[in-house]
Amino acid sequence: MDKIPFKYGKIVAGDNYTDRVDDVRHLYENFLALTNTTIISPRRWGKSSMVNRALEILRQSTEDYVILTMDAFNLNSREAFLEGYAKCVSTGFSKHKELKEFVSDTVPSVIPHEIVVSTGDIFPFELRINLTTGRKEKCFEDILNLTEKMAVRKGKKVVVCIDEFQVVADYEDSLAFQRTLRACWQRHEHVAYCLLGSKYNLMAELVGKPKMPLYKFGDVFFLGKIAAADWFEFVTKRFRDTGKEIASDAVSRLLELTECHSYYVQQLAQLTWFRTRDRAEVKDVEDAFAGLLDQLSMLFAQITEGLTLSQTEFLRGLCDGVTRWNAQETLGSYRVGSAANVKNIKNTLEKKEITTSFPDRIELQDPVYKYWLVHCFFRP
Repeated sequence: MDKIPFKYGKIVAGDNYTDRVDDVRHLYENFLALTNTTIISPRRWGKSSMVNRALEILRQSTEDYVILTMDAFNLNSREAFLEGYAKCVSTGFSKHKELKEFVSDTVPSVIPHEIVVSTGDIFPFELRINLTTGRKEKCFEDILNLTEKMAVRKGKKVVVCIDEFQVVADYEDSLAFQRTLRACWQRHEHVAYCLLGSKYNLMAELVGKPKMPLYKFGDVFFLGKIAAADWFEFVTKRFRDTGKEIASDAVSRLLELTECHSYYVQQLAQLTWFRTRDRAEVKDVEDAFAGLLDQLSMLFAQITEGLTLSQTEFLRGLCDGVTRWNAQETLGSYRVGSAANVKNIKNTLEKKEITTSFPDRIELQDPVYKYWLVHCFFRP
């Protein structure tokens, strides 16, 4: 079988990556200049792949940078965040002896720590710090400053990328922790921080409100979807590169069904490619989409069954194109209760990661779920 030309569900790189050329260049230049950057975009819109692409270019252009990446998604406390941060720092060392000497010189003895040798090939050893016993705020700065100390010790610059950064908003004494982050990181002369977040409102508040500690911490990207024209060119070319063709109207239908959602464009393109011997037509795209919809229908049903009537009615309104929920006519047409209750519904659906609230609109995060609601669940 030819090399599969579409990838989804993981960070895409190389020929599998498309567009955002200007954004990638901007981010790469921020890395070079050690400019702190915050990237805000709903999950599966491709922000991690964009960052990875900029880091690829950085690695290819110079050896003067150490790149550290960390996913904060499951780090549900300040202590867990800092333990993950220390582990992340240890990945910047390629030799056990080098890490051991660094830890000995920089990690205070009052912080419980050890270097663990693992059987993995990627990171054969790692620094583990234990902050679970009691409150150890006095140790926080020591750990956060490890990146700057590493940069100075190695004589290099460091780029630290932290995904799902919005989790810090839910920590105990979150504002105090954010102030600690800012106090340490803004003094680092050899380190750039790239903070990624998938919850628009939370991230916008963390870095966009003057009262917040991380306000104006650096450059801010509000990342949108890749344009249809760029996806059109990418899908067409990837089919052609593997000796197949796809009709223009088939590509247009594919982008219509997926609403240019990065994850689903790649997935539906792959499913269509699997069905294609020589040339894909609109029917091939629609058949592939029908299979995808059938595959996900049970999951969508479970999600919907877990919602209250008013939450389901709110989703029905979104599918109908409702944008003004404070109008009495709208409240009367959908069983959502009062305008105050609508606010609670919005917050709940966003916490469930079903919707995303932008300054000018609310969207369902999953376009295939939206299609299922319109054509399967709400259909008369």
